[in-house]
Amino acid sequence: MALIKRLVLPLVMATLLLCSLAYWWLDNLAHEIFGAVLFSLIGWHVVRNRNGLIGMFRASYDLSGAVTLVLHLLIIVAVVALLVTSVLISKSVFTLFTIQDNFYIRDIHWFVAY
Repeated sequence: MALIKRLVLPLVMATLLLCSLAYWWLDNLAHEIFGAVLFSLIGWHVVRNRNGLIGMFRASYDLSGAVTLVLHLLIIVAVVALLVTSVLISKSVFTLFTIQDNFYIRDIHWFVAY
């Protein structure tokens, strides 16, 4: 039962990621709602696993550990860039923070997402 509880959050997050990537089959509102829920679950995941994330920076690593650390840092940068660009180009959920439709921000969003 404990294993199932641990796998539910990643399974839901993976499902939301796939739904968010189906932008061309869904309308913009569904895309933004799936993305907003996904970001909230990522935040919950980070809070739940904060000790492990903090511990990543305290440990000493061999080569494979250093590569893993770099990959984790790249994922963190990608998620933060995706969050910032999604708020800036939002047409439905975060309209209060939307700036003028900017092609470069939209390209960054697509690049980081895929």
